[in-house]
Amino acid sequence: MSSQISLKKLQLLVEDGQLIHPLIKSWNGGILTFFQGLSSQDGSTINAYRQANLYPDPYFILDDRTLAYPLLGAQEEMIPEDKIRWNERVRVVNQTADDCVTVVTENGTEFTGEYVILTNTVGVLQNGFVTFDPLLPPWKYEEFCRWQMGTVDTIFLKFDTKFWDDTEFILHASEIAGYYPAFLNLDAEGYHTGTNTLIGFVSGDEAYRIERMTDEDVQAEVVEVLKNMYGEDNVPEPTEFYMSRFITDEDHFGQFTTWPIGTLPRTARNASELT
Repeated sequence: MSSQISLKKLQLLVEDGQLIHPLIKSWNGGILTFFQGLSSQDGSTINAYRQANLYPDPYFILDDRTLAYPLLGAQEEMIPEDKIRWNERVRVVNQTADDCVTVVTENGTEFTGEYVILTNTVGVLQNGFVTFDPLLPPWKYEEFCRWQMGTVDTIFLKFDTKFWDDTEFILHASEIAGYYPAFLNLDAEGYHTGTNTLIGFVSGDEAYRIERMTDEDVQAEVVEVLKNMYGEDNVPEPTEFYMSRFITDEDHFGQFTTWPIGTLPRTARNASELT
């Protein structure tokens, strides 16, 4: 791997890969609510443990092409280029006609077909960013609302020099629950050695808090945390900074769908049922 890999490319690795999985092998059950990315009021250690067991193998995507590559590579052979529309937000799904479905994008463009496969997040549907005509049946909306969006925001910090050791995960203890609790060392063996980059993880209530802050203020907080851990004189200012903002992103409103307490397998089946 090149040591000159950019933060924007690394950011894709985190958003497309599921970097929270390796935390399961390192942390005890009492911290598993971090895996869910829920607030302290919504999190359930038992439920989080159940979710963790659904994904027992820890994987970190190191392919520069990201998880999107199989789809994007295959589409060149399967789907003509003129049939793909990038960066088009669908706002209306119209099923009033008997023989077709029409979708309308944010800029007013209409597309018509026999079927529509909707892949919006539950967060987008819950916030009403897609309108259905006719309205979906009440039971369908009820199933959507049973789900919750979890978020583990990622904070990338690239430095001129490496001031930490070779440990894969660096844990930070704080009196404030969820206050920058963990960092992944991208210089660790098997990752992107030579990049001098750390990835910080923030979830739940703290993720909501930092997404209301500017990048500059978040960077200042993280650097202060690192200085408390490694010494005031040992931590320079990062040369590059990037943080995800899944909660306030209108294309997501959260990073992934979680199974709240009381959610049953039939909830997933009902949510995906054709209408």
